[in-house]
Amino acid sequence: MEIFTKYNRKQVQDRQIDTLIGLSKGITADGKVVQAEAEFLQGWLIQNSESEIPIILNLLEKVSVMLEDGFLDFEESSELLDILHSISGDKSELGEVSKTSTLPVCSPPPQIEFANKTFVFTGTCAFGTRKDCQSAIESLGGINSKGITKRLDYLILDP
Repeated sequence: MEIFTKYNRKQVQDRQIDTLIGLSKGITADGKVVQAEAEFLQGWLIQNSESEIPIILNLLEKVSVMLEDGFLDFEESSELLDILHSISGDKSELGEVSKTSTLPVCSPPPQIEFANKTFVFTGTCAFGTRKDCQSAIESLGGINSKGITKRLDYLILDP
């Protein structure tokens, strides 16, 4: 089972993120978060707490603190609603394309291994030219890729 888990980890993590986004959209659909929804979310987060995905671990900690007294008050409900909106993207109008998520992919900052890892940049680099950033990756032992492949380790998003 360990071998299966090791090679299937990326697919499991992708499914967990997709499920969390779906749960967030469902919970926030009526514009409020009630006690039962927060408890359901906490249960799902606990079931997925073996994950290495920081957003799941951070959200579990946050929801657990909110529910530790057994009551989700108005302030906690509002804060959780804002968090779930940031995960699922802002509410879209009927017929409008879904808005993008502001999922905090860099909070907390991920640990990055450079040696023999493959990187691809998207967008405009905020810390110099793309060529400068690619040179920095290479100087740290990383490999720059021309495109997205199955062997890609890191996709660098820059708006």
